[in-house]
Amino acid sequence: MKKVSFLAILALLLSACGGNTRTAGQTAVQTETQPDGQSAAISAEQFAEMQELYEESEDDHGWEPLCKWQYVDLDGDGINEVWMRDAAEEYGAFFSLVDGTVSLIGVETERFQAYTREQKDGKGYFCKGGSAGGPSYYTEIVAVKDSRVVERFNQLQVYEDIEEASLNGESIGQDGARAYLEALPESADLIPGEWNMLDMTDYGRVPAHDNTPGGALLAQDASAIAGRL
Repeated sequence: MKKVSFLAILALLLSACGGNTRTAGQTAVQTETQPDGQSAAISAEQFAEMQELYEESEDDHGWEPLCKWQYVDLDGDGINEVWMRDAAEEYGAFFSLVDGTVSLIGVETERFQAYTREQKDGKGYFCKGGSAGGPSYYTEIVAVKDSRVVERFNQLQVYEDIEEASLNGESIGQDGARAYLEALPESADLIPGEWNMLDMTDYGRVPAHDNTPGGALLAQDASAIAGRL
C-alpha cells in the first residue's frame, strides 16, 4: 500500500481543527510608491484575489472574511507584503504583491500563531507553530526573498522527536531538519500596528480609510520597537 505522509494528512486536517499563487510594532509611514513598480494603493480586485486565495487555502481559515490590513516588510527589501486579519483577529494571512501578482505566503490561526525571524542573507520569515494535538507540535517556516517565497519548511514533532520534516515538499529527515533549524536566525514577535479597515458593505471591498494621514501603516517586529523606544 502506498505510504501517505502524515504532514500531507495534517495539512488537510488543519482545515477541520488552522503558496498558492495568483497574479509585523513601531509604525512608520508608508510611502506612495514602492521599488520595482509596486504601488502603495491596493486595488479592490487585488483585495478580492487575496480573499479568494485565503479561502482556497487548505489551512484552517475560519468563516469570517479578512477585513483588516496593513503593510509589513518581512525581508527588508523595501517592497511591502500585506498582512490581513478577520474582525476578531483570530485568523489572518500574509500576501506578497509584486508586479501585479498576488501570492499567499502563509495563514495564521488562533491555534497556529504567526511570528517572524531576524532577516538574514536577504531573507525574511513568516513562521507559525502550535499544538497539533496531544504531544504533537507543528511548525511551518516560510522564507521570503525579494518579496517572493523561496523556501517552505514543515515539521511535525512529538515530544522531543522529529517525526517528519520537509523542505519545499521534499523529505529531509531528522538530521536535515535539525541542520536547517540551527542555521536559522533568531525568532522575533510580530506585533501589529494600527489596522486599515476594508469597507465590507461594498462587494469590491474597497479600503474605507487609512488610519494615518501619511498613508498606510507598516508593521515591524518587536525588536524594532525596543530599539526605537
